[in-house]
Parts: sequence; C-alpha cells; structure tokens
Amino acid sequence: MHDIENTLIGTTAAGLSVEQCKRLTIGVELVSKPSILIFLDEPTSGLDGQAVLVTIHQPSASLFAQFDTLLLLAKGGKTVYFGNIGHNGATVKEYFGRNGAPCPQNTNPPEHMIDVVSGSLSVGKDWNEVWLASPEYTAMTQELDYIIMDAASKPPGTLDDGHEFATPIWTKLKLSAFTTGLIVSELPYLVLCAVLYYVTWYYTVGFPSGSDKAGAVFFVMLMYEFIYTGSGQAIGAYAPNAVFAILVNPLVIGVLVSFCNVYVPYSQIQEFWLYWLYYLNPFNYLMGSMLVFTTFDAPVHCGRNELAVFNTPDG
Repeated sequence: MHDIENTLIGTTAAGLSVEQCKRLTIGVELVSKPSILIFLDEPTSGLDGQAVLVTIHQPSASLFAQFDTLLLLAKGGKTVYFGNIGHNGATVKEYFGRNGAPCPQNTNPPEHMIDVVSGSLSVGKDWNEVWLASPEYTAMTQELDYIIMDAASKPPGTLDDGHEFATPIWTKLKLSAFTTGLIVSELPYLVLCAVLYYVTWYYTVGFPSGSDKAGAVFFVMLMYEFIYTGSGQAIGAYAPNAVFAILVNPLVIGVLVSFCNVYVPYSQIQEFWLYWLYYLNPFNYLMGSMLVFTTFDAPVHCGRNELAVFNTPDG
C-alpha cells in the first residue's frame, strides 16, 4: 500500500477504492496486535490479485511458474510433496527425479507429477511413503517442531502488554498529520482574533493599562480563544455529521455561558448545576480571572443615591 500511503480514506467517489479500503481494513486489524488468529471470510475477494492460497487441479506450465510453494496431494488427501517449487520447477523436478521419476524435456511439470502420483507413471510406488521417508519430510518436521517449541517458550498471546494502542501518542501525532495540521493551523488565526478582540474593548472601558494587569487579561483572552475553538473542534470530531455538530455546538456554548456567574448570579444557580457544572465551567474561571486582574484593588465610592438609608430599630 506504499503507493497510497498519503491518500485520505474519504469515500469511494473521492478517496480510496473498494479494493484499497479492504486492504486497509485488513492491515488495521493486523497492526492492532490481535492476541488470537483472525478469522477472515474470503479476505482476498475483490483484491487486485495477490492470492494467498490457491487450490488447482491441473495448472499449465506458465501458471505453475507463478507459485513459490507446492503442496501436492494424492488420492485420499495424502501428502506427496510439500516445499519450494524452485525456478522453472527445478526443485520439485529434482525431488521426483531423485526418486525414480524424472521429468522429461519439454514436458509440463504439473502434468508429469499428476501422472507420476496417480497415473501410468507411478511405477508401482506409494508416493506418500516416499515422501514420509524423504529428507524434505524430516526437515519439514524439524521446522514445525521448532516453531511449536519457540511459540511455547514465549508468553501467552493473550497477555496484556499494558498498552491500549499499538503505537505511542507521539507516533500518532507524526502520522495523523491531517488532524495535527488542523489544530496547528488555527493558532495564528486565534492569536490574531484575541488581539483584535482585546484591543477593541479593554482600553475603551478604562481598565488599568499597567502590563501586570493588561498582560494578564490578554493572556486570559488568548486562552478563551483556544477553549472556545477547541470545544467546537471536539464537538465536531465526535459528531456523526456536520448538521449534528452545528446543532450541538451552540447548545453546549449556551449552557456554559448561562452558568458562568454572569447571566445567573451564583446565589440563584440551582443546586443541581451549582455543585458540578459551575466548577467545571471554563467560562466561570474566565470571568473570575478578568474581574480579579482588573478590579481587585480598585477603590469603590458610592453616592448617596446608591445607599439604602433606614433607621435601625432599638438595640
């Protein structure tokens, strides 16, 4: 799949084809580190070639040359040969020639082997017994024993390695470049929005111009831009479609704005919202920090018309 490694999955109309999506699906299942053998129902159907296992009765010489390994079965399902074919069938022809059935020149090797195993050229031999007595069978048995012992010496395949995913988060950030690019590309735009938003209101309302207060409020404004846009991106990432995101995003923002101690004072917030949403609401800390930085040491002078004057009762 190297030729499509930078292609977006998309849809069949604009993205990977059905065949490419199928290969991708199989690859994803394999790299997820399955602890047991994956059962695939016709995994190669619809793929552009690359057959894994082929059962064929009488192949031509050109077709036979396309394969690397041969499992030859006689009547009753008995193994007659299992191993490499070799260039132009040299390995398998050497095997039968060594056991008294050489392949003549200009003869199709598959047809010759079929005649040797179950036809007129069998020369009265039980080719399954010939196979069981051959050094190829001994080597195959030893390899199988090694595979079994090697697997038995390793921890069970169901042992949890402690990692939920196959790759660490840093690797995903480097390979999931599309999402990372969307986030990083927003940063200059958000900084510009924060500057314009901050300049248009902070100095026009008479707040302190000292860098210790003005700079702190600007930092709060910058964080506000990040939170506001990040919440929208989070909703969009989990939304099943764009319409759902458009409907849910203002609902979530509206709830956060309503319970940040501005529209509804703290004393009037119902207990259901007060003890969890109020403290989890980022807008609450946004408003609180701005008020602290701008008014915590400002003198308060009340006019007489702002006072509630009344006569106190005796005592």
